[in-house]
Amino acid sequence: MSMVKLVYIYDNKEDKFYFEKRLSDLIGTGTNTRRLFQENTQTIWYVNENECGAILVDDSPVSKNAKKQSTPFLNGKLIGGFENIYSPDEKHVFVCTDKGLILINIDKLRLKQPLSIRFNEIKYGSEGGMIYGGHIDLPLKEVSFKYDQNNISFSFGTNQLDLTSPVLYSYKVVGLDNKWSDWSPVNKKELSNLPPGSYAFKVKASSGYNNESAELGYNFKIKNPWYSSNLALLCYFLILVLGVFFLIRVMDKKHESEKNQLKNDKEQSEAKVEELLNLKFQTEIDFKNKELALSTMHIVQKNETLAKLREELDNAVKQTKDMEARSNIKKVIGILSDDQRLEDDWESFAVHFDQVHTDFLRRLKERYPQLSPKDLKLCAYLRMNLTTKDIAPLLNISVRGVEISRYRLRKKMDIEGEMNLNDFMMQF
Repeated sequence: MSMVKLVYIYDNKEDKFYFEKRLSDLIGTGTNTRRLFQENTQTIWYVNENECGAILVDDSPVSKNAKKQSTPFLNGKLIGGFENIYSPDEKHVFVCTDKGLILINIDKLRLKQPLSIRFNEIKYGSEGGMIYGGHIDLPLKEVSFKYDQNNISFSFGTNQLDLTSPVLYSYKVVGLDNKWSDWSPVNKKELSNLPPGSYAFKVKASSGYNNESAELGYNFKIKNPWYSSNLALLCYFLILVLGVFFLIRVMDKKHESEKNQLKNDKEQSEAKVEELLNLKFQTEIDFKNKELALSTMHIVQKNETLAKLREELDNAVKQTKDMEARSNIKKVIGILSDDQRLEDDWESFAVHFDQVHTDFLRRLKERYPQLSPKDLKLCAYLRMNLTTKDIAPLLNISVRGVEISRYRLRKKMDIEGEMNLNDFMMQF
């Protein structure tokens, strides 16, 4: 009897079930065996979930060898729960199917000639370009096809000449689907729109009276499209590298531009600050110049007043006859002509003047050490852009004396005649 995935034999004498390992191994323990039929000592028929077949025993005088012979043409044709196999004699067996009785010749199941399978044609592409026509040996190496040749069709057959025994085929495509297909009498298979990759088309055959044939295979490869080929990938990589390089260059240029912009902004800011400082400094200079000019004008007015006073006193000395009075008047005139007092006023003026005009007098003395104090005073007044008439009372000389002093100063400083003396002092 049959159990789940295992076969047991009942012993009438012992009234026990014994596990039949050899028969279980031959039938296979992967599926449930539903029925076993034994009509003689040389043939045991089995029916399981997936197939129907026979265990053939070779009753030779030397040893008994058993082998499994599947009958794929019976698969799916037996009525579940009503399976029945009857043997009228040792050479024939009747099998009940959903279409009626099928008579099987046991001797044909034992034929020694093996079943072989071959490819009749192999074609590629939508127009059916011939690859193999069955007249030469199949290539052993993998055959490559272009991406647009990804439709491959196979036609195959066997050496079975007995038309009463149908031949069934099963195939699988390694690389696409590794499962064997159901047995079918169709001897053609078309593979359409295969993606790029390596494949192996394998096919096998089985007949009602022979064992399954050996697998027949054809290895082939669908190449990548041009845009994903190795050359294209290399080009993409180079483009990517160039793109990254270009991006880095653009970023570097942008960074350099931003850096230059910041530098320009900084320089403009510094220039603006310097301009403001210069403006402030110029304002201070203008203010100091105004103070100096005001102070100078006060000195001029004072000296003019003192000059008039001294002139009146000189007239008084000439007109008076009193010797004592004349002596006292001359003392006053001497006080008014005190050079030391005038020198003290100048020293104070020179200190303030150099503070305003960036050490003008000090630089002038360093460049032209031959200049006298009177020359330096004249240079300072010229720097202030005073007229000859304004300078005369400051130096306590006449306008003519100022012009002579200007001429002598030009000689000492070796200033050319076409150069304006006031402009020279302003630019020094």
